[in-house]
Amino acid sequence: AQLQHPHIAQLLDGGIDDYADKLASRGVEIVVPVSESPDGGLALDFVDPDRNMLSLYQPEGAPRRH
Repeated sequence: AQLQHPHIAQLLDGGIDDYADKLASRGVEIVVPVSESPDGGLALDFVDPDRNMLSLYQPEGAPRRH
């Protein structure tokens, strides 16, 4: 099955690296590791068990960890 465009959840308080660690520790397939997005924020793409593409995004300046 082909992956669809991602659904995006915004992490306004940051902590994207914490989320990435939790997802990886649970065996979630990380498609695109935490990386800078064009607007200076950070994004992470992963796939859920039903093969839905999901993305986490945090705005520029938010802390990477809590």
